[in-house]
Amino acid sequence: MLIGVIADTHIPDREKQLPSAVLDLFSRVSLVLHAGDFTTEETWVAIKNQTQLRAVRGNMDQPELKQKLPPKEVFSIEGVKIGLIHGTGSPLGIVQRVRAAFAGEEVNLVVYGHTHQPQKEWVEGVLFLNPGSPTDKVFAPFNSFAIVELQEGQIIKAEIIPLK
Repeated sequence: MLIGVIADTHIPDREKQLPSAVLDLFSRVSLVLHAGDFTTEETWVAIKNQTQLRAVRGNMDQPELKQKLPPKEVFSIEGVKIGLIHGTGSPLGIVQRVRAAFAGEEVNLVVYGHTHQPQKEWVEGVLFLNPGSPTDKVFAPFNSFAIVELQEGQIIKAEIIPLK
């Protein structure tokens, strides 16, 4: 199964709409994981209407949207247990903080956002993946999103895709 991973879209604050490469992604994947900071409920609804979506709330989401989305989720796809969370605090130590949020959950993959910095790191057999932001590179060298491929309980591929 091919999964698109995005976070920190910040529509319409950073951009009016998602980049065309991200919209193209929606047509090629079975599911999109969004690690929070849509900003508006309208953005969440628009993405949800374009693709299968699993999402959590971020610190910049409007109060109405925060009420509709959980702070974190744990679910299994293709035999891979996934944790989804936005994240908090400084980029320094964020992997440790999101790891602590899933202590005892036995996840294989943790998707998070918040820092806008794309990152892919294995820690004790768990893949921690931040897709970066497709619309805001204030803390990052480039805008980005990610793709993950899962098959029969394995993470086949996890790739951060820079946007031009």
